[in-house]
Amino acid sequence: MGQSKIFCFLLLLSSPQLVTSCNTGEYRANEICCTMCPSGTHVLRHCTLITSTTCGPCVPGSYMDRPNGMEECLSCKSCDADAGFKSIEECTYTMDTVCDCKEGYYCTQKGDKGCQNCRKQIQRNAYESTDDKGFNKLIQPGSKASHAVLKENIIKAIGETHSQKTSTGVHPPSKKKLASQLEGTTALKKEEFDLGLTEKKHMFGSSQDAIRKSLMQIGFSDFSREALKSQEAGKKATVELRSVMQSSMANMHDAIQSGMAGIRDAIQSTMTGIRGVMQTGITDIQVSMENGMASIQESIKSELANIKVMEKAFNNIGKSLENLHISVQSGLGEMSSEVDLLVSQLSKYLSSQALSPIQFKDIASTFQERTDSS
Repeated sequence: MGQSKIFCFLLLLSSPQLVTSCNTGEYRANEICCTMCPSGTHVLRHCTLITSTTCGPCVPGSYMDRPNGMEECLSCKSCDADAGFKSIEECTYTMDTVCDCKEGYYCTQKGDKGCQNCRKQIQRNAYESTDDKGFNKLIQPGSKASHAVLKENIIKAIGETHSQKTSTGVHPPSKKKLASQLEGTTALKKEEFDLGLTEKKHMFGSSQDAIRKSLMQIGFSDFSREALKSQEAGKKATVELRSVMQSSMANMHDAIQSGMAGIRDAIQSTMTGIRGVMQTGITDIQVSMENGMASIQESIKSELANIKVMEKAFNNIGKSLENLHISVQSGLGEMSSEVDLLVSQLSKYLSSQALSPIQFKDIASTFQERTDSS
């Protein structure tokens, strides 16, 4: 009973903690604290009392830039070209896409990584150098013969008198000064400009429609027609460019998908070939090992049979030696009997009478014959 309590205590110490708050690098799941997955991965299976957290890599098109306990990675951001964005850093497994403004756009809201909002730069005509003091930042300075580009859509307005202020808070130039500036720098007729100043009161708006309306009111018919044509041509070119870009992006997407499918098929085919070669090799090894083991077993059986034959031969030799020993013992016994008989006869002759040489020779011959027959 005491050992069971100790085991349970150690199990609780080594397992994820059953607590309400978790330590740094841990997250809470199913009322226990689990170890977080590292950047670039997400949770496949949460931990239990006896198993740790199982992590897996982010799939393409997603990322995870911090240790986490999330079951899915975050989707990569897309830089919308129609909204003026371009990608300056592609999305990776550990970092999101970083977007910035493309050519012809400027950023109005910076974020921790890249720009959050882009606005299109709009050029406006001006008849003198533009004052960049105040809220609007000067992007390109203006001159008497060219326009200025500001961060906001602000231009100077042309008024009727020196005392009249425009919506930008700048006094318009005098009629004489404007007429002198127009000579040699614009296709507008001086008489049309004078007529517009004396007969029409106008102000440039903050949008293209307001500017076009103001110009048409003061008699700039040539300019408005050309501007309208340019604007329509620009819109048409923009639509065509957008269509071409969308078609190109679609084709590129299809090509990438096709390429990825081809790569996946090639990898699967290669893996299938490798598995087939490995299986064939393993089968060949198994067959070779089985054949080798069969040969070894046959050799062992053959050697065991030879050993048995040799053992049988040794047994036969032993029996032969034993029979020889018995024969020798029997022969020696018979020889001993003959010797005893000879000694008895000799003793008998010697006790009864003297033994002549002829008698001794006969007795020796008889003994020799019996010995040879034995």
